Amino acid sequence: MLGFFQTLINLIQQYSIADTANVFAIVEGIATVVAAVGAIIAVIVTRKIAKRQIEIAEKQNEISDKQANIALQQNEIAMFDKKFETYQQFSEFLTLWRIHIKANLD
Repeated sequence: MLGFFQTLINLIQQYSIADTANVFAIVEGIATVVAAVGAIIAVIVTRKIAKRQIEIAEKQNEISDKQANIALQQNEIAMFDKKFETYQQFSEFLTLWRIHIKANLD
């Protein structure tokens, strides 16, 4: 009788181990699917973020180009102002010089 119970206990243990292995196999399969779906979602989100970052970088480059053009124009304006100021000073010098020479000739 003791042998019968021992055999029965062994069968129950083997059945339980087999069930546990099947459950773990099912859980592993589900976990693998969940991980794969999560990875796909992460790739999609990362791609969208990267695409948006590229768009932002392109706009920033456009703004930088416009700022550089504005800086060049401001530099040209400043140079023109300096040239005009120098021309006015030279013109005033020549006028004063002519007046001085005329005054000395008279």
